[in-house]
Amino acid sequence: MERQFDARAFAEALRLALARPLPGSAFHSRMQPAARAHLPPPARPRPSAVLIPILAQERPALLLIERSAGGLHGGQIAFPGGAEEAGDLSPEATALREAREEIGLEPEAVDVLGRLTPLTIAVSGFIVQPVLGLVLGRPALRPSPEEVARVLEVPLAALLDPRSRSEREIDVRGQNLLVPCYTLGGALVWGATAMMLSELEEILRRGPVTPDG
Repeated sequence: MERQFDARAFAEALRLALARPLPGSAFHSRMQPAARAHLPPPARPRPSAVLIPILAQERPALLLIERSAGGLHGGQIAFPGGAEEAGDLSPEATALREAREEIGLEPEAVDVLGRLTPLTIAVSGFIVQPVLGLVLGRPALRPSPEEVARVLEVPLAALLDPRSRSEREIDVRGQNLLVPCYTLGGALVWGATAMMLSELEEILRRGPVTPDG
């Protein structure tokens, strides 16, 4: 008989994993494009946060977005998130607000589990705090067309498949870059999002989380 998915146990395992020392920047670095590894950090990085949403279902899944065309990160695969605003009391508040604005995910649908290691992005001048959250039930999402071209649902177990990680040459605003990347749900994930996923992958590998339910 197939074991039933236990969302409470899954959430608790992730919460405990995030309370332990995190894998950190070493696992960011393995997915950092070599062409950007030596860029100087911004003198005054702007605080921001993203939500890494995991759907609590029989086969847990990551929610990712494809950003609408235009802008510095147009067309890229990302997590919902953005810059801290004056009314935000914490990175969690920023991440939840942005997720509501970008994909219509209501804060009460998210069980916030903890934080991953902050990441400084030299190209855009942000320091990003990733926040991991478990999404309960099947919320009706309402992506903002100005910011989000589509929402992707990717099995969390795919992140642990060695075939998902590779290197590709891509065109970035007319410049060819060789980038470490993930291929998830048919989408190429690179840059800061891939760096965050690299740390999450290592957290899952260390256990005792079972992403396949």
